[in-house]
Amino acid sequence: MIHELREYRFTASGWREYEQLFRDICRPLRRNDYGELLGAWTTQHTDGTLGFLHMWSYESLDTRTHLRKALMAKPGWISEFIEPVRPFLLQQVLSILNPAASYPGSALPSCGYLQRINCSVGQAAPVIVELQKETPLVWTTEFSNPNEVACITPTQICQVVNVSSEVIHPLVRTIRTTPLQAFACQ
Repeated sequence: MIHELREYRFTASGWREYEQLFRDICRPLRRNDYGELLGAWTTQHTDGTLGFLHMWSYESLDTRTHLRKALMAKPGWISEFIEPVRPFLLQQVLSILNPAASYPGSALPSCGYLQRINCSVGQAAPVIVELQKETPLVWTTEFSNPNEVACITPTQICQVVNVSSEVIHPLVRTIRTTPLQAFACQ
């Protein structure tokens, strides 16, 4: 199983337009027929832009490729959703994630903190062990950074960081924390 995390960035007005198209066009066309939607969140960035994050589950990279190709061929997908939303997107970032052994295989929480932890080269495994003490929602990043670990925690501070936000794990280079707010897809 793999998960795909899609992170989009919008201006406030762009987000309102995108959100309406996502609810009215994307979800009815896509449903869970082209990957299972595990969770969707919004976030406010320090530069005033808004983020929309959504995570999809696929059996494999091959399955993802096949389903994405089928989605692109679906009548209305390009003309009714992709083309109209393009002007509103400031940035798109996609990550392919491998769930760690502790992953519970269920829907993700409606809020929390996405922690993106950049580990020293080849040192993700011991960081994963520390993170799994706090949360079962841990992933290794397949693409684009194989030395990044991602997790969703209920609090802003995770096991590899102390109260003053100083990195305490010697195998960690940087940590990016994104607050996740619930987004109801229906």
